[in-house]
Amino acid sequence: MVIAAVVFFVAALMVDLTAPRSIVILVEPIEGVAATAVAAVCCGVEGWRHQGVERRWRWLTGAAAVVATAGVVTSVWTSPAAGTNLPTLHPPDLGYLVCYALALAGLLTIPTDPLDRGPDDHVPLGSNPGDRPPHPPLPSRRWLAVTVLDSLLVVGALALLAWELVLKDVLLQGEYSPGSVLTMLGLALGALTLSVTVFLLGTFRRPRLWPAFGLLAAGVVVLAIVAVSYVAADLRRWTVAPPPFSTGFPAAMLLIGLAAVAPARPAAPPVAEPDDHRTNDRPGLLQILHLALPYVPLGAVGLLTLVRLVTSAPIPRAEMFALLSLLVLALARQIVTLWDNARLLARYRASQNQLLYQAFHDPLTGLANRALFNDRLRHAVDRRNRDPDPQPLILLFCDLDNFKNVNDELGHAAGDELLRLIAARLLRAVRRADTVARLGGDEFAILFEGGTEEPWQLGHRIAEAVAAPCELAGASRSVHGSVGLAVAEPGTTTESETLLHQADLAMYKAKRDYGTVTVHRAGLSGQGTQSGPRRPGAKAPRCQPGR
Repeated sequence: MVIAAVVFFVAALMVDLTAPRSIVILVEPIEGVAATAVAAVCCGVEGWRHQGVERRWRWLTGAAAVVATAGVVTSVWTSPAAGTNLPTLHPPDLGYLVCYALALAGLLTIPTDPLDRGPDDHVPLGSNPGDRPPHPPLPSRRWLAVTVLDSLLVVGALALLAWELVLKDVLLQGEYSPGSVLTMLGLALGALTLSVTVFLLGTFRRPRLWPAFGLLAAGVVVLAIVAVSYVAADLRRWTVAPPPFSTGFPAAMLLIGLAAVAPARPAAPPVAEPDDHRTNDRPGLLQILHLALPYVPLGAVGLLTLVRLVTSAPIPRAEMFALLSLLVLALARQIVTLWDNARLLARYRASQNQLLYQAFHDPLTGLANRALFNDRLRHAVDRRNRDPDPQPLILLFCDLDNFKNVNDELGHAAGDELLRLIAARLLRAVRRADTVARLGGDEFAILFEGGTEEPWQLGHRIAEAVAAPCELAGASRSVHGSVGLAVAEPGTTTESETLLHQADLAMYKAKRDYGTVTVHRAGLSGQGTQSGPRRPGAKAPRCQPGR
């Protein structure tokens, strides 16, 4: 395909360079029709072979080639009759803007990624793939609006500058009809918009398929150069466009056709280089350039307008309308930027909240982990010690009996399901103000503040909730737990470490006695440990449960 395209282009260029003008004027439209037809067929066939976004950008570009083919076909008859290979620009020629719009849509549809993110548009460069969130957010498409607004701002500002400094005197005093002036400006601005869009995508985005994007960008840029050259030639009233300008249109169509059939070779993602001397909390040079680029020509237009206001030079109504339109585009660009900043800030806060939650909660059950539980216990003890009339404080430890056997007989998946089920039961068995935590393995803890329930009743209620039958591995099973409580009685002071030690001792005694609820009380007259009655039908375990 590449060899055929090169041979076709070389043959067309040799004809343009060596053949008589009459032959060139006759052959050039035929070359253009053949090149656009090839581009349309390549885009259509390859689009049919692909799916999703790979199909869309090929079919959009192919539609642009079809529109261009319809326009070039007419020049097969008009060019020999007019004796020139330059089209005479009239308002109907603005129909070529449809071709530009379709080509622009194809450019914006081709897959690209931000420069600071990986190919999936979610994971920053240099991050560990294992750190990806389980449900990444959908990629934002607001960059499309930013790219279009930037292109319109740059093109509009440059066009207004060119009009004020050069084109106004040439076009208004050159005996051109308003329709011809409008057609020239429309085609030139459309071509310039395509070129600026290619620059923005190639500089501030990372195309996933560089061969296809490079060929498509080259074809679009060449097409834009040809369009601007024809406008300039018509402006200078040339009778014929010399090569290589006259061969540029077939070359652009051939490049677009090659882009459609280019092999899908993904670009390697750039690797973030570590830097020990700089931090990454400042925007990079490309980010600053991206933010400032659309406002540089707009600032030049503003400066020119200020000079005219200072010198009391009149500003025509059409130019004032164009300037106001640019300001509206700049305002829209700022609104999109502020929206993106607000979105990033919200995502940052959500990420911080998620990290905070993960730091203080058990990932399997969602309960508080040991760090959060110890922190709440210390605060509860401190409040109780400062209170002149302290309320009862109860710390409960629960360890599942023979949990290791569940893992060995039914598998770790069943063991994890059992832990989640026990966690849900414990949450339902306590008040919302109480703290339920998983300290690790099969060990749970509950902190009760200011309750009126007796410790014995509380312990037995938790033990019954744990021992309720459950469905594991397709069968009904009952798993019991050893419950130990440490009670800080009213009128006493204690420390969090002391309560933890006492609750741990009580839980171990309950495990040794198998089937009891053990309460360790810390009173004014001393300390003691008491065990409740053995659970009916309980037998000593054959093996010590895994902890």
